[in-house]
Amino acid sequence: MKLTLFLVIVNVAVFAYASQNLDYFIENYGFSAKSFWEGRYETLITSIFMHADIPHIGWNMATLFLVGIVLEKYIGRFAYLLVYLISGIAANLGVLLLAMVDINILAIGASAAISGLIGYGAFRLSGKWMVSISFIPIPMPFIIAGALYTLMNFYGLFILNTTFSAAAHIIGGVTGGVLGLSGERNKLGKIMLFILAIVIISLLPYLIGALL
Repeated sequence: MKLTLFLVIVNVAVFAYASQNLDYFIENYGFSAKSFWEGRYETLITSIFMHADIPHIGWNMATLFLVGIVLEKYIGRFAYLLVYLISGIAANLGVLLLAMVDINILAIGASAAISGLIGYGAFRLSGKWMVSISFIPIPMPFIIAGALYTLMNFYGLFILNTTFSAAAHIIGGVTGGVLGLSGERNKLGKIMLFILAIVIISLLPYLIGALL
């Protein structure tokens, strides 16, 4: 739990300090194609610790805490931190592709890094339980949380048109998933189980409707 608490404290402290002049800090420490091509590569990491407002950081930190305490217990601090940072950086690099559509896209927040943790847990800790935040906290196995989170982001991408944020979350989640699969022997079995979870969750509203 120590690393999880440390990450939460760092994120909150950065937000509290940056709130004095939030626009300045977001512009200079958020990640964008412009910052990358200018050689400000540190923004690949600093952007992960920047947040836009209280709801943004509040939601992210609550999710980070609930996901992180489980991952830290089972995979250790070093692997946990690597997954967190690599997933966040990978999502930021995805901004370079999205920048072909809009050069002004700016990436901030821990969401993609947290998505990576969820993706990692979905494959490495499939049957372990965590508490997922939706409208209310709900305990569920990691694989169900990962499948549900994936569906929510694809819904945001194609239905709600939250193109950038949803795409960043998906990239972070896929990165974490790949890292989680890397140490698994039965990779195909894990992938098929994840797909099955997505299909079942997708059909659940129709099944409930048919029964009612």
